[in-house]
Amino acid sequence: MFADIDIFATMKKASSVVMLIFCCLQLVAQRDTVFFNSNWDTLPASHGASYFRLFEKLDSANQLYYFTDYYISGEKQSISSYKDVKGKRKSGQWQWYHKNGQISQQGTYNKNVRDGDWYEYFDDGSLKSKLKYISNPDPTVEYAELYDSKTRKQTLINGEGIYITYYENGDTNTVGKVTKKVKTDIWKSYYEDGQLYYAEKYKIGVLQSGKSYDKAGNEYKYEEEEVMPSYLGGESALMQYLATVKYPAKAREDDIEGTVYVQFSVDKEGNVTNVSIARTSGSSLLDETASNHVSKSKKWNPGLQRGQTVVVQYVIPIKFMLN
Repeated sequence: MFADIDIFATMKKASSVVMLIFCCLQLVAQRDTVFFNSNWDTLPASHGASYFRLFEKLDSANQLYYFTDYYISGEKQSISSYKDVKGKRKSGQWQWYHKNGQISQQGTYNKNVRDGDWYEYFDDGSLKSKLKYISNPDPTVEYAELYDSKTRKQTLINGEGIYITYYENGDTNTVGKVTKKVKTDIWKSYYEDGQLYYAEKYKIGVLQSGKSYDKAGNEYKYEEEEVMPSYLGGESALMQYLATVKYPAKAREDDIEGTVYVQFSVDKEGNVTNVSIARTSGSSLLDETASNHVSKSKKWNPGLQRGQTVVVQYVIPIKFMLN
């Protein structure tokens, strides 16, 4: 799925202005335990949880927040680091663990995407796969080594061979051909029940065309794996709309300024939903004004993943500043 997205821009006016600016999210770290279900959705309490998370430390020099996740039975599940205490912006070295304590996967995130060499291991500590993620200028993956989970035989050697992964029940998840460390020919993926999810055609690592299928069997054609949501009229229209937010009269009189981080989702129909305050400005007047303005946004073109509409979450920082 899509990773969380921040939209930042800057706009100027002659009098009172509302500016959209980039700013590092600085929050006070809390040591509260956070619980998750098997899909890593946050839960209000431990009931029904599969994992829980504890805040460990703040590396102030690198502005990284470190967390440790645990299986609900108490074994360590992962060590992660983020640029924000809410765990939205992945950065730095990550490690995951099998329940027996062996490392299951490790690698580095850079600006919320995988970057550099990533390793995956079987529960006995032996290598399962080695991939290299290249995030600049365009996100690509180089496939180096892979060992079949069933036979433990190497199917991918020095970037040549077959890439195949399985579900825990032993059925095929994804399978495809690799040449010179990149995807080539036909790649297929299946739902856990064995139903075809997608079939894609690649040439020298570049997607040429694809077809995906939902659970009902409906077909979706696409040429891009992911398409981000877009405001109707484009980015300039979005900036123009956000610039029309009215400065609260009471806040103006009291010389109140601040930045509001408004979080919302664009649903599968393009509606703006689940609007909330990701980070308060310290003023309820500014918070409410920014939140209400975003809530009244017109429809967007929804995001797509393999041709199918998906829900995407945004965070927009709106700065209220008086001249």
